[in-house]
Amino acid sequence: MRGGAVVVVGGSIAGCAFASAAVRAGAGEVVVLERTRGRLADRGVGLCVHDDRAAELVAAGALPAGIPAHRLERRRWVVRDPAAGAGGRLIWEQPFPFHSYHWGLLWRGLREAVPGSVDYRQGVAVAAVEADGDGVRVRYGGAPSGGDGDAASGGDVDGGRGGDAVGGRAGGRAGDGEGAGDRTGSAVGGGAGDRAGGGGRGGDADGGAVGDGAGDRAGGGGRGGERFDLAVGADGYRSVVREAVSPGAVPHYAGYVCWRGNFDAGLLDGLGGAPSHPEAVTTICYPGGSCVIYRIPGPQGPRVNWVLYAPPPTGAGLRFDDPTSFPPGALGGELAGHLRTLLEQEFPEYWARALALTAPGDTFVQPIYDLVTEPAAAGRLLLAGDAASVVRPHNTSGAAKALQDATAFGAAWARASSWEELVAGYQAARGAAGGQLVALARRLGRAQVERTPAWAHMTTAEAAAWWEAQLAGAAGIGGQAMPS
Repeated sequence: MRGGAVVVVGGSIAGCAFASAAVRAGAGEVVVLERTRGRLADRGVGLCVHDDRAAELVAAGALPAGIPAHRLERRRWVVRDPAAGAGGRLIWEQPFPFHSYHWGLLWRGLREAVPGSVDYRQGVAVAAVEADGDGVRVRYGGAPSGGDGDAASGGDVDGGRGGDAVGGRAGGRAGDGEGAGDRTGSAVGGGAGDRAGGGGRGGDADGGAVGDGAGDRAGGGGRGGERFDLAVGADGYRSVVREAVSPGAVPHYAGYVCWRGNFDAGLLDGLGGAPSHPEAVTTICYPGGSCVIYRIPGPQGPRVNWVLYAPPPTGAGLRFDDPTSFPPGALGGELAGHLRTLLEQEFPEYWARALALTAPGDTFVQPIYDLVTEPAAAGRLLLAGDAASVVRPHNTSGAAKALQDATAFGAAWARASSWEELVAGYQAARGAAGGQLVALARRLGRAQVERTPAWAHMTTAEAAAWWEAQLAGAAGIGGQAMPS
C-alpha cells in the first residue's frame, strides 16, 4: 500500500518516529502538528533504554545511530546508615544493562532523521480530531504553547507525562531543534487547506496506490480544519486524539509525585566524602519512597539526573485530579520545603548534598498518573506512546515503547492493502502492550513508594526476592521484546 495523507499530532519523540516510519512505509504526504513554538533540544532531563530494546530498535531503523548515550551497568540499592559512611549502606546490587540519554539530544537525533519531505509545523494547537467519512478531520483552536513546552509534564516522549523509571522525562513537546532543520510550518489553519479527496482510498488487494498523496486542497483550512486519510495521536498523556478513540479516558492520579532535577556532573568533583559510581544507577531507599540517580550525556558534558518519588506534603492544598505539573522554578514553598526535608532526614549525607547542587530552575515536580486505553486504534485513528497508555515511570519503558509503537506501525503498513488492515494490524500488535506495562509499573510503584518494605533490615537475598515478587513473572523492566 502506497500513497495517502497521514497526520501525526505531536512532534516529540513518538511523533518524529512515526513521521519517519510513515515515509519509509510509502505515505504520499506526512504532516506533523506540534503545539509549541519553543525549543527543547537543550532540555537536560534523562531517560534510559534497555540495551536489548535499543539493539532491536536500531536494527529496525527506529533508533538512529550516533545519538550520545551513557553506558550503565548496575543498579545499587542504598539506605541511610551513618555508621556505613556518607554514601550510605549498600543493601543489594543488580545488573542494569541500559544506556541513558539526554531527552533533548535523543529528540534532536530523531528529528534530524525525519525525511525532508515531512511537513513539520510548529505553533499549531489541535482542538479535536474526528472521523470524516473515509478519513479524519483535524480541527484547530486554542492557544499554541509559546515556550519550551510543559517542562513538568514530564514524559513520555510525545509531549506527555510518563518518562521512565530511572528516568526522566521523555515527554515534552518538540522544540525547534537547534540545527535540526525544523520546518516552522504554518500557524493554525494557515493555508494547508482541506484535503477533500484523492481517489482510490482503500487501496487494492495488490497493495496499489492509496489516494493521490497530497489530495485535493479544496478549502482554506481555518475553521474547517484539514482532512487526512489517517491520524496518529502522539500528543502525550493529555491527548486530544485519545478522546476520539476512547471518549472520557483520562489518566488517574496514583497518589504520589516525583521531584526531578539534574545538574552538571563536574560539580561532584568538589563534593568529596563518597564515590559517585558513574557506571551505576544509585537508588536511595527510605520509608514511603525512593530516589534514582544516574548520569546522562549533555550538550556541554555529563550531567547527573535524579527522580525522587514520595507522597506530596499533606495540607498543602494541592490538587492532582486533573493531569497537571509544576514547571522548573515554580515548586512553591510547600513542595520545595518537603524536598529539603526528605534530603535532610532520609538520604545518606553524600547524596543529600549532591542533589542539593541542583539549581531551582532545574528542579520540578511531576505528579504520577497511569491509564490504559482500550483500544489503541479505531477507525482511521492510532494512538502512540503516552497517548495510548500512561505508564508510571518506574519500569523505564517510555522511550522504548514509543519507538516500538512506530516500528509496529511500519510493519503493519507493509502487510496492509487498505487503511482498515493497517489499523487492525497495529491494534493487534500494540493493543495489549500498554496494559502489560501499566500493570508492571503499578506493582513497582506499590513496592517502591506506596508500601515500601523495611529496607534497612533486608538481607541481600530478601532484596532479590522482593524484586522478583514485583516482576511477577515479567522478564524485567525496560519494556518488552518485539515479536520476531
